[in-house]
Amino acid sequence: MQSQEKRLYLLYLKAGKVYGLVFAGSKFLQRIESSLEDLPYLGPRGNGYLLLADEDVQYNVISLPSSAKIQLQRVMMHEAEGLAGQPASQIIYKWRLVGKGKDEDFYLLAVISRDLGSSLLSTFKNKGLRLQRIITPLDLLIERGRDVEKRGGGCHIFFEGKKVYVLFFQEGSFLFYRIFELALPPGKEGLAEELVLEIKRSMFYLQQKYKIPCEWMQAISSPPWLDEKLGKRIEEEVRVSLEVVPLAVSLWPEKGPLDLLAEGIKAVPSLLSLIPKEVELGRKLGKVSPPLSLFLTLMIILSLVWVWGVWSKVKEEMGILAAKRAVLESMEGLLQQRKGRLEELKRLKRDTQEVSSYLQKRSLIYLPLGSFPYLIPSDIHLESLRWISTRATGKQGRSKEKNPEIPTSQTLQLIGRVDGQGWEERYKAFWRFVEALKGAPFVQKVDFETVDLLKKGLFVLRLELKGIRAEEKR
Repeated sequence: MQSQEKRLYLLYLKAGKVYGLVFAGSKFLQRIESSLEDLPYLGPRGNGYLLLADEDVQYNVISLPSSAKIQLQRVMMHEAEGLAGQPASQIIYKWRLVGKGKDEDFYLLAVISRDLGSSLLSTFKNKGLRLQRIITPLDLLIERGRDVEKRGGGCHIFFEGKKVYVLFFQEGSFLFYRIFELALPPGKEGLAEELVLEIKRSMFYLQQKYKIPCEWMQAISSPPWLDEKLGKRIEEEVRVSLEVVPLAVSLWPEKGPLDLLAEGIKAVPSLLSLIPKEVELGRKLGKVSPPLSLFLTLMIILSLVWVWGVWSKVKEEMGILAAKRAVLESMEGLLQQRKGRLEELKRLKRDTQEVSSYLQKRSLIYLPLGSFPYLIPSDIHLESLRWISTRATGKQGRSKEKNPEIPTSQTLQLIGRVDGQGWEERYKAFWRFVEALKGAPFVQKVDFETVDLLKKGLFVLRLELKGIRAEEKR
């Protein structure tokens, strides 16, 4: 009976070795420790979640303005390509919203090589295991910290051997993280000083960047060497109380991320999954294939019945259509005779419109643009300026230079760049320029495109100018 029960595998891939916890329902069965190549057959009734070590994943926490209209897909693709140094077609990248600050949102972006992701899926499939999700320890820690009911700013500290994760939160919203490795091994003199220094450095960044103090601190799955004495010393140095929080599940203390995954298994659906999108789509389609096939078969049968009925009705109407066609052919000659006269009337109408348009434009002038250069701030540089309206091709006047056509509607297109190191500076400078243009006496309407404003500082403006009527000379 046990062999028929579906098994769940929680796996952790680190430095080419696989560490795992096996469950049958809620019952823990065994541990797994093997190289990836020598991993035993795990199927056929097995599903698994795979944790990737940080060495195989590249992270970035991206801050974007909350109120701005941003093409998130394009921004994340550029960020992922810059992070990995490879085109989007060669990587797997996923992101999700993990926190909100004042007028800004924080997104966690995770990137792995597409070759690595495809290889892992293939390898575990050959071992009889279907990977449901490929996740990361940092994402798991962020989700765990967001569930902690703590007020004000604070941090979680998680230990994995010599590696230390420090994650900062405010009111359940993630802010930033640091990952570092202790240079000294446990038991060596100076280890306490090194740990205290790194924690103080992290808290200093919290106060400088976000202007909030650290009010609470939790050590998750703390190692044996973090005893009460060291804990009190940390509290004295940073002046924040330290709470040691053991994990609810302790099946493999030396492999803390595995116990963390076993404890937070319910949070896994909220995490990023580094499985290729095309694989996820194929799995979704596979779930609906049998009922979809039955539905399509029924639709085909109904369609054939409908076509047969329509064809019978069409045969009856073909005779009527043949008679009408004969009538239409007899009228074709008459239409050809009147076509020549219609063309002549159209030509006369065009000539009349050209004369009318010319007479109307003679009294139309535009406000001068002499004040335009004074509206351009020092941190705005124009790269292109051109008219994009269509001029009328009148034939009146001796020459184009002496009697230029004045269009009834003029649009001036500006392409420029905003200087500034940060996106906030570029964003504010651009809007100051737009507001100045809207208040100018010669501007009727301002349209803009800001797709590349936050990343490259580029923008496109289109100014529709106002027209006034000139007074007739007496």
